Amino acid sequence: GTRVWRGKERIPWPLKEKPPVISEACSDPQALLSFSQGLRNLIAEHRGAACMVGATAGLRQAIDEGTVTEKQILELRQILPPKCVLRVLSPQEEAHYELRCMREFTEASYAMMSMGGKSMQLGREKALYSLPFAMHLGYDFLSDNSLSWHERIPALEAEYVRLASEEKDSQDIGLIEGTVVGITDTVQVAKKLGLCGKQIEVKEFMKALTEETNKLLQLESESGLERQDFVYAARVILMKAVIATIIDSDAHLLFRDDFKVSWTAGFFLDGAEMHSANIFAPVK
Repeated sequence: GTRVWRGKERIPWPLKEKPPVISEACSDPQALLSFSQGLRNLIAEHRGAACMVGATAGLRQAIDEGTVTEKQILELRQILPPKCVLRVLSPQEEAHYELRCMREFTEASYAMMSMGGKSMQLGREKALYSLPFAMHLGYDFLSDNSLSWHERIPALEAEYVRLASEEKDSQDIGLIEGTVVGITDTVQVAKKLGLCGKQIEVKEFMKALTEETNKLLQLESESGLERQDFVYAARVILMKAVIATIIDSDAHLLFRDDFKVSWTAGFFLDGAEMHSANIFAPVK
């Protein structure tokens, strides 16, 4: 979804309705007009402050798949009010900003594992990677009843393993060692498992994820499951596949819920450190 931040503080969208998902608004002229008006109101409320509309994996994927065209991106740029710019962050930029934010709270040697709806970011400085898939793929897969429920779980896990292996090879990702800090949506899984606030071995966490997967397999069908159950199931199966493929089995994992990480906070931290008038410039 679309969220609004000023520095490290999340602030409300000025209109009654929620801000649109950018990749969906690109094909809806009315949504674009509403989005433009909301941005104008936002800038006015904050005394003419500059505004960056930052798009990440959702829009990147839509552009790659052709559901959003270059013409539509141009139209989006044209409806933006003065002092407002559009930046489609690269996977590396998204990873860089998340890691920059995480560094406010963790030791410099720790690696990162971040999970969102459309992508995952992993690694540490000079070895950052982004996987172009995440929870939404699993959510859609589990919601499709063309396979039985008991067929969907192993099929999804196999698909996540295949995708993770392909990205590991194509990006030349070495096994991530040491202590890996789980941030963003990974924390929600760890909290449900009761594994927040302490370092745990990868093997222990994988055992917990396997137990959760087995619980899903014990269900007779998906009947009675709500949206959040499908989201959680997709996250569990995704983390199980990615950790097994990309994180060293002797590594340790650390999940903390006493701070929150966002790429936007990392973006503002980077800008403050650069003391630059143009903090909207891409990361080099």
